[in-house]
Amino acid sequence: MENVVAIVDPFSSGSLIAQKFINKGIKCISVLSEFPIPELFLPSYKPGDFIEELDASADLTKVISTLEQYNVIAVIPGLESGVILADKISALAGIVGNNTKTSKNRRHKYFMIEAIKEYGLKTASQCLCSSVDEAIEGAKNINEFPLIVKPVDSGGSNNVYLCSSIDEVQSGALNILNTPNVFGKPSNEILIQTFLKGEEYVVDCVSYDGKHVTTNVFKYEKISANGSQVVYRSIIPVDLDSSLAKTLIAYNDSVLDALEVSYGASHSEVIITSSGPAIVEVGARLHGGGIPGIIDTYSNVSQLSLLVDSYSDPEVFMGATYDIISDKKIHIHHCVSYVEGNINNLNLAREIESLSSFEKLVWYVKKSGKIRLTKDLDSCPAKVVLAHEDAAVIKRDIQTLVELENHFHTLCEA
Repeated sequence: MENVVAIVDPFSSGSLIAQKFINKGIKCISVLSEFPIPELFLPSYKPGDFIEELDASADLTKVISTLEQYNVIAVIPGLESGVILADKISALAGIVGNNTKTSKNRRHKYFMIEAIKEYGLKTASQCLCSSVDEAIEGAKNINEFPLIVKPVDSGGSNNVYLCSSIDEVQSGALNILNTPNVFGKPSNEILIQTFLKGEEYVVDCVSYDGKHVTTNVFKYEKISANGSQVVYRSIIPVDLDSSLAKTLIAYNDSVLDALEVSYGASHSEVIITSSGPAIVEVGARLHGGGIPGIIDTYSNVSQLSLLVDSYSDPEVFMGATYDIISDKKIHIHHCVSYVEGNINNLNLAREIESLSSFEKLVWYVKKSGKIRLTKDLDSCPAKVVLAHEDAAVIKRDIQTLVELENHFHTLCEA
């Protein structure tokens, strides 16, 4: 039987995985956790990358019996919605994977933090609520403002609120319960956590049989805009040889052990507080937003390439040490819109593409569509990748991008 890989919900960054395996001569099967595919993720889906498409929501037994016709070397979640299902399929089909008894800890953000706390690591204080009244009572019991109020199973900064009062907690909890999450599912629970004060970082990792290899550490910069205090502004790589990176890596290795992330990609959001690193949350899949693909362009080793290598040649992965080198300095800039309206043109693209360090522009809006006030990742109008040998050039181009945001109203002009 030929080797194949099954990818559960191969969307967003997960859409990059199949082609990497295909380049190694390994075919891929798409497994969908639901059908039809949610509209938000449909543009990133590449059905031509797969020899079969299986609908697990219709018949999981058929999915297993189909996979048993191949030598499946991995079942990989492409998106958060595929994390628990990938574990389940791996167990049912007898394929290496993470422990199904602890799957919920890798997906449900309340149980995730509880497991990490029980392991003896620093975390936020928290409570789980299923109504607005419970959220108000929980906030009063914690009594430590500001508080983070968010869903337990969404993604990005979708419906995440930084609340400075009981009234704001009430409003945030009501919005969470009345709004589907980023995957189109109802939110029936509210997570309230103490706000972790400090700089935010993300640690990207690949694991196999309990061995963790960190491929990247990034600094996340967020700003306040349009009434939201969790608007992503930029993603900046951190030197892996720095003492900061080593502190984050050591802490994150313990976090992954606590959650029993033994196989696959992960990305962990960590705050460096005055008393040391503390986890925000972990995604047991590739870093989102296409970031692994960007890094793959400029680095000798990326999270994407190493994920594929770990499954295609695990003996090499288990015995290797990795010296990760990037040939350019990289800065990922998320544009912020302070206007909303109907889009008539994307003329600002020409000015963006003329920047000295310009590498890539990704519009999340389109002509004849709408631009919204940026309040989270979902309402970000565009992402710009800058790369250059000279950090001063990147710094100058960032300032230009910020200035161009003041002209976003022109996108709505005829």
